[in-house]
Amino acid sequence: MEIPHDMSESETAAQPILPRIRRYWDGRAEGFRETRAFEFAGPLKVRWLAEIEPAYRAIAAKRNTGRLDVLDIGTGTGFLALLAATLGARAVGVDLSEEMIAAAKRTAEELSLADKTQFYVMNAQALDAFEDAQFDLIVSRNLVWTLPDPKAAYREWLRLLRPGGKLLVFDADYGAVSFTNLTAELEADGIENAHEGIGETRLNECDEIKATLSISRERRPAWDKATLEALGFAAVDADETLSRRIYLEQDEAWNPVPMFVVRAEKPAL
Repeated sequence: MEIPHDMSESETAAQPILPRIRRYWDGRAEGFRETRAFEFAGPLKVRWLAEIEPAYRAIAAKRNTGRLDVLDIGTGTGFLALLAATLGARAVGVDLSEEMIAAAKRTAEELSLADKTQFYVMNAQALDAFEDAQFDLIVSRNLVWTLPDPKAAYREWLRLLRPGGKLLVFDADYGAVSFTNLTAELEADGIENAHEGIGETRLNECDEIKATLSISRERRPAWDKATLEALGFAAVDADETLSRRIYLEQDEAWNPVPMFVVRAEKPAL
């Protein structure tokens, strides 16, 4: 696999909202690292693995190989990429945030998975450093809701998949909620959740950024399903029961916004 270059500051400057988004997630990196470490050490790891392993095994059986090329877009501190590596994948994770990528690399070292993973700073909407049809499986968790141009991102991800490859998008309709208000309500009731302790200032910033994004005005996952089908993806399925399988405990990783998974394939030649 060709080694791509990390995205420079000049590349983000051309898109005015991206530097603000990048700064926000840079500031969240250490907290994310702690939450994802909690997930990786407990039952959540097994539950998330069960979401990606069937797709991985199905593709591997068709390719007659146990080692696939997997791309985790919006990898954050590397959670899904590291899970893919435990399946034997050549796993690559990309994220807009330099701090997130630095944390992902540290986590990979700590889990002795650094030799099976690569992490780069990149814009999910423009992954020009990667060649066409370079990956067998693309996964993404809690990213699409943050993108200024999610349709462009989906188009790019289709380009990167090999024929017969699969896409798994794990996300939620975050545009329909206020993180500030929801978190305040949960904390008032003493309910532990993934946003606890982030702070009102930072949550307000997230809500303000979210309000500028067109994806926040779409209802999901209906929008994702229609967009993926229009772009040429096949076998598109929107499953809104994800949270029922993942979040069985209200602990420090619990996401109070119901999550979904959208599954799709790139048509075979």
